[in-house]
Amino acid sequence: MRSIKLIVVVGLCLMPAACGSKPSVSEAQKAFAHGYHCLMVSRDWATAQLEFEKVVQLEPDNASAWRYLGLAYLRSGKYDDAVRCFQKYGEISRAAGDQAALAASLNYTAMVYSLQGNYADAATSYQETLDVCRQIGESGRIAEALNNYAWLLATARDDAVRNGDKAVQMATEALDLDAKLGVELEAKLNREVDARQSARTTREEQIALHTDTLAAAYAETGNFDEAVRLQEEVVNTLRRLRPRRPGRPSAVALYEHRLRLYKRGEQYRE
Repeated sequence: MRSIKLIVVVGLCLMPAACGSKPSVSEAQKAFAHGYHCLMVSRDWATAQLEFEKVVQLEPDNASAWRYLGLAYLRSGKYDDAVRCFQKYGEISRAAGDQAALAASLNYTAMVYSLQGNYADAATSYQETLDVCRQIGESGRIAEALNNYAWLLATARDDAVRNGDKAVQMATEALDLDAKLGVELEAKLNREVDARQSARTTREEQIALHTDTLAAAYAETGNFDEAVRLQEEVVNTLRRLRPRRPGRPSAVALYEHRLRLYKRGEQYRE
């Protein structure tokens, strides 16, 4: 990676018009567009990394470029590089007063720490994410932050980090906010008929996923009867929303696996 970047820099300096001059905006835009396509469409993580590295060299304060560069590294399993990029994304967002982007950067960082097995730092980042989301004050953001943190507290492979009671509290609050958002959504959909079915399906699926977290939290506390009851709701809902297609694996298999664990009196570990 470093040798390729050096070649790019040297190549620019061999061009008389470019040496000592400010890189053009269009050059950064072109690299950004190609990198985005590689990341989101062609799934070419290596090229996406090269293109977004180019963008952040040309525009060091481009928060979106740091975000997508972090995602490209995350997709390819380069977790240390992903954390570096997400932290830079957060630094720029904090300086710009962009609370939503700051929350996203902290959430990404927490997710990568969790993938690394660094559960203590993941918990710290999830708490920071929740704090920022509460400052923003949007119920949807708060619910998602609560759910992510609760999942870690219920399923982390670190006894010092897991906290079933706190996970139950957070997951319950997330579902309470989901219910509030559901009422608001219904009022909105009554005015927007065309959007009703898809929006309701999305909301119903999100509630199921948040209920999955609450079930894991109850299992962590040892309340397997409640964990089984909730997980059965999750499985039944997702079976209806995600019908199995011939020749393709079930989209509900993992949720069914957790249900079997709870019925045996076992917790789930991420």
